[in-house]
Amino acid sequence: MSNLFLPRLTDTSRLHRSARLLAAAVCLPMLLPACLPFGETTGDTTKATGGGTVRIEDAYAATMALVATTQLSRVFVGGPNEAFDKDATATAAEIEIALKSNASCVAISRKDAELTLNFGAGCAPPNSPIKIQGVVVATLSVDAGKSMTVTMALTDFGAADKTATGSGTLTASKTTAGLDVKIGMKMTAGTAVLDGGVNISLVASADKKSFASVAFSTVDPTTVTVDQASFTVVATAVTFNDGQCYPSSGTIAFDAKGVKANLTFDADTASTGVAQFTPPFSKKAEGKALPGFGWKCQ
Repeated sequence: MSNLFLPRLTDTSRLHRSARLLAAAVCLPMLLPACLPFGETTGDTTKATGGGTVRIEDAYAATMALVATTQLSRVFVGGPNEAFDKDATATAAEIEIALKSNASCVAISRKDAELTLNFGAGCAPPNSPIKIQGVVVATLSVDAGKSMTVTMALTDFGAADKTATGSGTLTASKTTAGLDVKIGMKMTAGTAVLDGGVNISLVASADKKSFASVAFSTVDPTTVTVDQASFTVVATAVTFNDGQCYPSSGTIAFDAKGVKANLTFDADTASTGVAQFTPPFSKKAEGKALPGFGWKCQ
């Protein structure tokens, strides 16, 4: 089976300022496989209403596209003072210079406004806690003073040895509070298809030099389909404060044809790495250590 899976910074200091926050947001979907409604209680496969069999391996591979694609936002998105005041070719050149000057393990080449990033068998972008792998070809366009769009082709791209192939679009725009990043994607791995994306709201610190928090939600709908079976994933206001690897609030809900499960983060999660998981067919939440779901911090 296929295995699955984007910050832009104009200098290495800017890369350092926002790296840990978005990296935390990237970790989020790594929880999905273990939290799926058919994960712990029914084994590796489940029959969904309406026919079809969900293989946990395929579902995991597809959802990892979400992880690494969000991770790539760390390559393209700058700090709160991002002005989008350069054309696409100049912006691509800045990204290339930033990665090379930081001695990043990412192999990067550029032709005008097109960047090719090769993460090999596993390479963590600067200051990121997660190694990603594979190749992304990114074409940049800039709406002067307003936003930047990155059109991406991803090949054998992913994290945690789960990769997929497909396409995505990242759009970053200024807000009064900071920056909004929207990522849409469609990725395939084996018989699994992930269709959807994420919205990330980055709130600037009081001095406007870094990001104080990141709030992460999925695009509606975000689905994974395997043959005739499918499930939806809804992340709502999953929020990380500066320097945190784990969120301090928010929820992720999973629904496989009416079979539901939920993962909830609270103020203690940020320091303990323990979230509250409500299994299928249960109203009682139980503490779950996030590293056990694959959410591990460096």
